[in-house]
Amino acid sequence: AVDAGVSAVMCSYNVVNGKHACGNPDLLTDLKDTMGFKSWVQSDWWALHSFAAQQGVDQEMPGIGGHDGKAYFTPWNLNFLPGAKIDDMVGRQL
Repeated sequence: AVDAGVSAVMCSYNVVNGKHACGNPDLLTDLKDTMGFKSWVQSDWWALHSFAAQQGVDQEMPGIGGHDGKAYFTPWNLNFLPGAKIDDMVGRQL
């Protein structure tokens, strides 16, 4: 799929090796760094259990929030990310 030029990936509710897929840095780092995925990763509705930008999620599914109904990708949380990380997240979506 990476070689075919897939334009986005949606992370899911699954638990892989004891970590939720949407917050699993092992899976998302492998996808982006090892496999060379250049596009963006979006959460499925209710799949986030924490603010997972540092783990590799680029966008939270808009409208409903995480598994507990709480939005994690808020201006407050994004404010704590380094500028280079924000640039990477936005650049993957453009």
